Amino acid sequence: MKRRWQVKPSDPLLVDRICRESGCHRVIAAIMANRGIASGAALEAFLNPSWSRVRSIDRLIDMDKAVGRIADALFRKEKILIFGDYDVDGITATTILLEFLLHAGADATYYIPDRMTEGYGLAAGHIDDVARVRGATLLITVDCGSDSHDAVKRAGQYGIDVIVTDHHRVSTSMPEACALVNPCRNDCPSKATCLAGAGVAFFLIIRLRAYLRDKGFWHEGRPQPNLKDYCDLAALGSISDVVPMVSDTRLITRVGLEVLNTRPRPGIQALLNISGNKKQTIDEEDIGFRIGPRLNATGRMERADLGVEILRTRDPAEAVTLAERINLLNQDRQAIEKSIHHRIRMYFEESPELLTRKTIVLCQTNWHEGVLGIVASRLVERFYRPVVLISFRDGLGKGSARSVPGVDMHAAIAACAAYLDGYGGHPMAAGIRLRPENYDPFKKAFEDIITKMTAGLDLTPTFDIDCALDIDLISDSLMDELAALQPFGPDHLEPVFLARNVSVGFAKEVGAGHIRFALTNARRKNAPPVTAIWFNADLDAARQRFFPQMVYRLRHNHWKGKTSVQIMIDDVVLQP
Repeated sequence: MKRRWQVKPSDPLLVDRICRESGCHRVIAAIMANRGIASGAALEAFLNPSWSRVRSIDRLIDMDKAVGRIADALFRKEKILIFGDYDVDGITATTILLEFLLHAGADATYYIPDRMTEGYGLAAGHIDDVARVRGATLLITVDCGSDSHDAVKRAGQYGIDVIVTDHHRVSTSMPEACALVNPCRNDCPSKATCLAGAGVAFFLIIRLRAYLRDKGFWHEGRPQPNLKDYCDLAALGSISDVVPMVSDTRLITRVGLEVLNTRPRPGIQALLNISGNKKQTIDEEDIGFRIGPRLNATGRMERADLGVEILRTRDPAEAVTLAERINLLNQDRQAIEKSIHHRIRMYFEESPELLTRKTIVLCQTNWHEGVLGIVASRLVERFYRPVVLISFRDGLGKGSARSVPGVDMHAAIAACAAYLDGYGGHPMAAGIRLRPENYDPFKKAFEDIITKMTAGLDLTPTFDIDCALDIDLISDSLMDELAALQPFGPDHLEPVFLARNVSVGFAKEVGAGHIRFALTNARRKNAPPVTAIWFNADLDAARQRFFPQMVYRLRHNHWKGKTSVQIMIDDVVLQP
């Protein structure tokens, strides 16, 4: 779908002030002014975040209760069960808490349910089949549990305490757990709603480490662990779960990326190698497109335990073996995803009238549940409307829902709760369960509620352009200052620029639909050309020799030991 260009307005007086107070490039000042930075001091705090500025951890409700109960379990040698989710956020959160507790000498094990046979979240059956069988007296959830009322009640009947750590919205009343640490609970004043499940788990071990230190728990034979040893996992979970890259999450991710670039775990290095990564440094894009999808494939296609294993191993040879196995799972995932996506696209070509609706809701018997979320995301990208895909198996449907910015998927799903057996999620993504007889009523109710929610809204996708920057003004110093703004993610997106009068020196196809260019400013023909790449290019536009206007991003290209500037073209205006 063609995007509408939208240049963000900036206050020139504010931009001047930020430049004057910080000494930054005017382009940087314009970007940050549009993102709520109102002074040079605020920019300095953003560019150099510090743990000393983290305050939200102190305002997380029930954090002290959780820490005290876990410490008691350590002192009393109780059996602790960590219950996680099968996505990257859940895998990393599980590993964070497991490794910390084992370092502290705890009798701790973990369990992650099977996506296909058990589904999402802690259920009452897990208390009987897992917690009691293992003799656990304390169960700690990570990245799940906020709606597990029946399971928490069942645990209480057997004298098992439950601590919930989560970041998903609490859709109804909260379960009566020993502690429920969730920045998204309605009564939590922490404002740390940007945290992923791994971020919540990381904050938990920060407080637990300090509590144990005050109790004299750490000593020469059991040294206090270095929190940086867990930051890489928290960064991996945060990026993969696509949470807002602001505030505490940005700090966690920034430090985590430093760890990944200085001493990556053998498993992460093996996954990077098998993905074909040739870059000198690991950034959020490598996690989002190389490591994350492969780790997610473990929970989508087999068992997420494989993800925990590869993150925990310290043996490079074992890491390579696990990475090879995981890579095969990812290839299987890609093939199944491609097949389902192709069938749906063909379906719309045969019945184009279906695209007159405000939503896409489709079902099929025995669709592979592990890839529905990915396919739904691709359909949202293609058709730009809320999508729900449901797979029916053994009399029950499980679905993945994805939304567009400005349309709260969780709220929309909640409005259709009468037709659902269960649901949960975020404004942009949700999961549902329903019975076959409720599919048609749900489909109608969902269409009706989205129609009401979007009334008067312009849902045309946009390129939100930070500022104008003609390509002859790109410099090494600007590139360095742009790099300091990383990591990028939701609510702090990679800057997008507008260039005018772009002359095309040459254009060469470098893959199916990908074009490489040499570009200059047509009004400064003596300026050196800048290399550009356009993935999935508009081939009609790519044949032109002049772009009156171009939307683009800037990257460093690392090739054969050399680093150069590379323009990433997003869109162009065709020559009239």
